[in-house]
Amino acid sequence: MPRTTIPRGGKLWSAAAAVLLLASTVALRGSGVPRPRTFANPLNIDYRFMTEPPSRREAADPAVVLFGGDYYLFASKSGGYWYSKDMAEWTFVTPHGLPIEAYAPAVMAYSGALYYTACDIGLYRTTDPKAGQWELINDAFKVGDPDLFADDDGRVYLYYGLSHNGAISGMELDPKSGFRPLGQPFECFRASPALHGWERRGEDNLGDGPWIEGSWMTKHNGIYYLQYAAPGTEYKTYADGVYTAPRPRGPFTYAPSSPFSFKPTGFIGGAGHSATFQDKQGRYWHIATMTISVKHQFERRLGLFPADFDSDGVLHANTLF
Repeated sequence: MPRTTIPRGGKLWSAAAAVLLLASTVALRGSGVPRPRTFANPLNIDYRFMTEPPSRREAADPAVVLFGGDYYLFASKSGGYWYSKDMAEWTFVTPHGLPIEAYAPAVMAYSGALYYTACDIGLYRTTDPKAGQWELINDAFKVGDPDLFADDDGRVYLYYGLSHNGAISGMELDPKSGFRPLGQPFECFRASPALHGWERRGEDNLGDGPWIEGSWMTKHNGIYYLQYAAPGTEYKTYADGVYTAPRPRGPFTYAPSSPFSFKPTGFIGGAGHSATFQDKQGRYWHIATMTISVKHQFERRLGLFPADFDSDGVLHANTLF
């Protein structure tokens, strides 16, 4: 199976460089020289068997956050979450006081704590995620496919949306009142399959309008990148597009490089409903939902891909491996 290697210096490696690395890794076997740390996609974690038939394993809709020197990985319907110091070896946590079976987890590190929400549940908090003890903060909002975003000015926003031919919307949350909604929600953008052909449903993108879902906000060099998934998680054409804005509330402009995360071929394809995050060295990664969909349409796995912004501020991901 092809292997993905951690990039160096914040730049994405070419396929040729990856091949050379693999060749050198093989040459190092038996030489006593430590081999470079690598991992295979889909990620080698303990995907849980679902409790309802048909029997199949699944994890999807990932969120990763760096907290207290560790990476925390959350995924839908996984019975818990994982933490890791290096994104290669993951330790599983079974939490308490957290409705972990909800779809589409959203996680935010804020003021020394982790905050968690997911589809149609309230907001939960912990200061010790390794211990797995969580408490309910409020249930003032219940939305589909949420994303929690803490800006560097201390303000907090919730982005959300999960509907056919629908929209991605947002609202500001007030940390001083237990993260209750502050003001009115605002619409960010809507589905546009007539203009964006990759949003149309099906393995060939020739179907009807998409499910718009899986929002994720990233701020880079003062620009806000609001990412979203379409056309449907059961298709290998599942991908991520992006809109940019000068402010968290917009106005949002479609990025013509969309979809920036796309993998429509291979036994396991798809690269949608994702999280874009930085590692301890400041390098960007994109962790995405991939589909097998043999035993069930939601039979899914997770893929981790290098990502970056070019000199023009264009967000891109390398899904080759």
